[in-house]
This record gives sequence, structure tokens and C-alpha cells, in this order.
Amino acid sequence: MWALSRQEDLFAETSAGFSRETLVEWFELWLGAMEDGVTPSADVASEYAGVPTNQGMMAVGLTLVSATGDNNTSDMQISLDQNGRGAVSMAPAPTGGAPQVVGANSWSIAENCTNVAAAAAFIDYFINSSEAAVTLDTQTGLPPVTSIAQELVASDEVAPSIKERIALYEELLARGATVDVWPDGTQQLVTQFTTQWEEVAFGQSTPEAAADAFIAQVETALSGF
Repeated sequence: MWALSRQEDLFAETSAGFSRETLVEWFELWLGAMEDGVTPSADVASEYAGVPTNQGMMAVGLTLVSATGDNNTSDMQISLDQNGRGAVSMAPAPTGGAPQVVGANSWSIAENCTNVAAAAAFIDYFINSSEAAVTLDTQTGLPPVTSIAQELVASDEVAPSIKERIALYEELLARGATVDVWPDGTQQLVTQFTTQWEEVAFGQSTPEAAADAFIAQVETALSGF
């Protein structure tokens, strides 16, 4: 989101789509936030690294804002309700006139599946059934079928937070949202980025050195090695 808000992208064809300066500024922003007490310290953040969404810092009331997949908001709201911490709301990322969103309901059939017909029927049920949509509670993303999504909006069984998400996606669609698709071989960059940030946060690296290291990792991933 930080790069997109600067009219930059995550990836170009064979290199990072964002500048070194943008990444350095991101690291410096969060270092400053920790120093000012606006966000939890590196020690506290490390304690919550990798925990389920319903046990994360926002779910237990340690932070007010989080960037996460929209399908995580349901679990987060359950925890907030249990702890009396209020309601979670969603807002579009500051990406200008063409927001990026993650594709919903990433159902697929493996190439080596031995019962394609049954797998297809399974997917068909969970995509085209309003009963299944209520059962899933958007754990795999919002329903890709518009009529099913509208049934969720009209249902008394569906939480207000889910209805809010559907309304937000409709707003993004009207604004010309594009689906965020990562190139092959880049999924490990999430872990590598986290490692670079942790080294900066704990004083083991500088924003400049971490930016250089991560950009090199991006280029390696895009090269196919």
C-alpha cells in the first residue's frame, strides 16, 4: 500500500517496481512510530508474530489499525466482541483512482486430482449456494457471485462487519479496482520482507541496508532462481 500510494508498484518485469527511497522511507516511518509510542515496540510485536488473527494485536486491543486480508476481519470481530473492544471497520487503501484488491474465493482443482467431477461439484456448491456462503462466513473471501453476495447483505444471519465488507468491495469495483496478482516465485518475499524489517526494528540493520537487501531478493525471485 505504501508503494501504491506513491504511484509505484510492487513488481516490474525483472526488478522491483518500487524505488529504494520509498522502501527506506517505509522503514523510517515505522521506526519513528515506535520511538514516539504510536505503535508497539519491536519486543511486543515479536511476541505476536505468527499468531492467529483472532489473537493478534488489534484483536486484543493493543493497536487500532492493521493491514490484513479482508477475510480476517470476521475472526477479529469475534475476539473484539468477546473482549468488549468495539467494532472493526474497513477502509480502502490510499492507492489513488484504481485500488488493488486480492481475488476472492481462490478455489482450484489440482492438476493431479483423480476425481475432477467431485471437486468441481464441491467448488460449485461453495461458490453458487447462499447456504454455503453463510456457512463459510467469508473465511475464504467474499462470494464471487454477485447474487449470493446480495443475499448475504439481506440476511439477518450475517454479521454487520461482513455486510460492510461487501459494500466496500462494491465501492472499489465502481472505482475500477484491479486484482492483485503476484508473479510466480515471489511468495517467499513476504517472509523475507518481515525478516528485513525485524532486523531494522531491533537495530541489527539500517533502513538503507535493509532496502538494498530486500530489493536484491525481489530481483532474485523475479529472475526465477
